[in-house]
Amino acid sequence: MSKIRTPDLEASDPLAEAHLRAAQGAAFLDERSPGWHNHIDPSALQMSIGARFYDEASTKRRCVLCQLSAQYPEIVNNASLEGITESYSEMEKAWLDNNQLISTAYGFLIQQISDPVTFTHLDTAWIEEITRRQRADA
Repeated sequence: MSKIRTPDLEASDPLAEAHLRAAQGAAFLDERSPGWHNHIDPSALQMSIGARFYDEASTKRRCVLCQLSAQYPEIVNNASLEGITESYSEMEKAWLDNNQLISTAYGFLIQQISDPVTFTHLDTAWIEEITRRQRADA
């Protein structure tokens, strides 16, 4: 596992930050499930629709991890914290313990309160990342 790039929660270019996060998330998925991108429907991608909000009867739009597996938290829970800076406050360490920083670093979530990146930014970044990979495989 390569070193995790900590998300920039003060990024001046949120879309560029979203692209960095999606690229890191894609590399993370490459290590765990090569070819994962071939199981994603970019037209149905909506990063704000995770497992907690997913209702198969009402929507087919889902996040990357939900499209890959109904048990997506296990993928993130097995991520290594190695490489993340040690200079976190107690509140940030609690956030790390819940894997929210890892999920944010990989572009699976946003930090709701102070993150300049929105789910719309993540949708754009992930769709471009997935489409580029799918075209390369075609």
